[in-house]
This record gives sequence, structure tokens and C-alpha cells, in this order.
Amino acid sequence: TIELAAMEKGTGGRGESKLTTAKEENNTFAASLLGGNKIVDCTQTITEDAFSFGGRFGLYKSCPFKMEEKKGFKQGVAFDTRTGGGAKKNWFLMGCDVATHIDSPSHFFEEIHDGSTARCIHQLGPDELVAKGAIIDVTEKVSKNNTYQLMPQDVVDWEKQYGQIPKRAIVIMKTGWGARFNDIDRYENKDKDGVCNFPGFHPDTAKLLIQKREIVGIGIDTPSLDYGPSKNYPTHKIILGADKYQIENMNLEGVEEGASTTFISSPMLVKGAPESETRVFAVVGTAGNKS
Repeated sequence: TIELAAMEKGTGGRGESKLTTAKEENNTFAASLLGGNKIVDCTQTITEDAFSFGGRFGLYKSCPFKMEEKKGFKQGVAFDTRTGGGAKKNWFLMGCDVATHIDSPSHFFEEIHDGSTARCIHQLGPDELVAKGAIIDVTEKVSKNNTYQLMPQDVVDWEKQYGQIPKRAIVIMKTGWGARFNDIDRYENKDKDGVCNFPGFHPDTAKLLIQKREIVGIGIDTPSLDYGPSKNYPTHKIILGADKYQIENMNLEGVEEGASTTFISSPMLVKGAPESETRVFAVVGTAGNKS
């Protein structure tokens, strides 16, 4: 406490440097517990201005996320430290797809392709939400084509360098689009006809991953796994229909292409939910099994 107080009173940059170093060391230690060397938060922050596909297309009566502080929680609270007494409590009203979130199979289906009941968010387990990542970086291609789609050849080229996509991996398409997240107009990138223009997974690639590889899901740093102009969302139908999950609106600026990262996704455990906001961490530097 004394050391922190001293930093606040006038050590200036040196104090900030010490805190930064300590934070980096703590991050390295936490990563080491999970077999890596760094942890990256791949989550976009939820605010009242955050992107929500449903919110932007009129599916909610009010904004997709609203937070209010409830003032009445002031009686019977021990260790009263707040001005005016009590403890802070907030009330949230939120759609299921604000900022970084997971789609479960029930987002699109009542029954999936094998005839079984489509799973909801609460039925996704840690055996699939913790997964080796196959990160495919197409940022350069997207810089030349805003509606670039990840093609089967991209997967083939990636595997030539890193080996076959690991068993039960999550395949991540890094596009660089997440840098636009806090500017919704640029994030949607609508043309004069109101059509969104952003990158996504080509359905042929989704078919390859389902039919020829053993994955748990896919993820991307754009509003949708299907590219912006899509009207019938074929990639959604292929992935979710095969009982896999998918993550949208990721923040992938801090992760690099390759197979040495493990992703940990933790959606809210809401019974019956088709989608849920999720915190996603990337544990960088984990040993890769390329088979």
C-alpha cells in the first residue's frame, strides 16, 4: 500500500513502468500455469454503443445493452466504505449477441443435421470451449478486398506451414476487421444499397472443416462468420448444423497466425440461450500437436 501511494504521489513514469512490468510478469506467470508464455484477451468490451447484429437490425425494442445503477442497496451491508453507504449494484438489460459472443447450434436450428435436438449455450462443455487454435491470418488479403472469404486453398496453404489443423481445434479467421469495432459504421461498412461489406468464411471452407477435419468450432473478428453481403448465411447453417459453435466480434489484434495458441471461451451459463456474450482468452505459446 505504501509503495502504491508513493507511486501515485510523484514517481511519475517510473511508477507506471513498475506497474506495467509487474502486470507483464503476472501475465507470464498466469500463462505458465496453462502451459503458455502470454495470455491475450480476445474480447470486445460491452457498452451501450457496442455492436450487436440483432440490435442494429431492429430486433430489440431498446438498445442492445443498457446498464443502470440501483441506488437502494444501502441497508444491512457490513464494512460500509462507499459515500452515502451501501454497496454498488447494477441492473443489466442486454441482448444475447452484444460484442464478443458465441452462437450455439440452437441459434439456427431446433434439430441439427443428424436429427438430434440442437444444443443451447448451457450445453456447451469445457471439453470444446477450451481448444487448440488454428489461426489463419488473411489481414493482407482483406486490405485489398473488404469482402474476402476464407477459401479452402487458404486452409491448404496454412497446413503446408503449420501442419494439419489439430484435432478438436477452433479455426480462427483473423481479418484485422476488429480494429473497426468501436466505429459501427466502418464495422458494418454498408454500401449505398445498405448491404454490409466485411469478410467471412466461404461455405466451401466450412464444408471442408466439417467433412475433412475434426473441429469444435470457428471464430472471427467481424460481425458474422458469413461475409457481409450474405443473405442466407450458409456458413452458419453448415457449422451450427454440424453441432459446432462459432464466435463473432473477437478482438484478435494481439494474436498471431499459427498453431501455438489455446483458446479458452467462457460464455454465461444461461439455460436455453441460443447465443451468449463470452470472455475469450488466448493462451499464447502452448505446445502444439499438429496431428
